[in-house]
Amino acid sequence: MHHLPISGKMKMADVIHLNYLLIPIVSRFGIEMGFGNKTVSEVCTENNIQLSFFLEILNSYHNHDYFAEDHLKDYSIDIIIAYLKNTHNYYQKVKLPELEAMVLEFFHSSSHENKTNNKLIADFFESYKSELVKHLNHEENSLFPYTTELEKAIENGSFK
Repeated sequence: MHHLPISGKMKMADVIHLNYLLIPIVSRFGIEMGFGNKTVSEVCTENNIQLSFFLEILNSYHNHDYFAEDHLKDYSIDIIIAYLKNTHNYYQKVKLPELEAMVLEFFHSSSHENKTNNKLIADFFESYKSELVKHLNHEENSLFPYTTELEKAIENGSFK
């Protein structure tokens, strides 16, 4: 796969053609497919998305050797949390149900001799799902609000 950096001047359709695995990432920003000949910059402007943050995220997923740790410090915690919440929603509403359907299909289609072993897999998935949902809820109910308040305190100068 070609790993040239994605830029704001590229057509959004070309980005998707370059790496179709970016479709779920793009959708986490609330961008719907059907952008015609619009550039990434134009699509971000229309959807009120900060272009530089969008590009950092896309390039991180497009090229796994790319990680903009220093650049991510330039973004407000609000924009990062909004993206993380959309990611949580994607996992809970899309990926977990997909995985659950696969596990159930696997379990129900297995032979009677394998039911006991396959039940272990189904039970493991249920445990994993429960822990993941618990983790995501903790982030949304505790960590995100705490982080937001901490950023406000630093900005107001009440925390040094």
